[in-house]
Amino acid sequence: MCNRPSLLGRRKDNTEFAVEIALSPIETDEGLMVVAAVLDVTQRKKTEEALRSNLEIQSALNALLKLSLDPLSLDELLEQALDLLLSLSWIRLEAKGAVFLVEDDPRVLVMKARRGLAEPLLKACCRVRVGECLCGLAAEQRDVVFACGVDERHRTRYPGMTPHGHY
Repeated sequence: MCNRPSLLGRRKDNTEFAVEIALSPIETDEGLMVVAAVLDVTQRKKTEEALRSNLEIQSALNALLKLSLDPLSLDELLEQALDLLLSLSWIRLEAKGAVFLVEDDPRVLVMKARRGLAEPLLKACCRVRVGECLCGLAAEQRDVVFACGVDERHRTRYPGMTPHGHY
């Protein structure tokens, strides 16, 4: 796909929108003139971005399915799956994360794979009780839990911790 520079138009209310401009020369009695057609391509750009995102997700799912067929240990599989997920463009802003599993005690999550996490976090979160902190809440609710920053649900804290969000 060709990446052309984005052009912006301005509406009467001063809001900007993505445009494409087609120029066509025409010969008139008064000489050469150019007709310009300005097309609002906002919706097309949104559709293209959604298609790119869906393709990326489908590619990641295919790669995860292929990984599941490889003769890997569970730990290797989780490490490679985490690397794959962290490579997605919509996660890449801060490519940090962890995968937790339940092992012996069904009330405790055990960190099995991790990338880019600070040492204090690795120590504090190596085992998380179901229902506690954000990871434990997700396990308890059996659903995605999101926080765009450190809030009251985020019980694990340490000196020097930077603001961050969670899925």
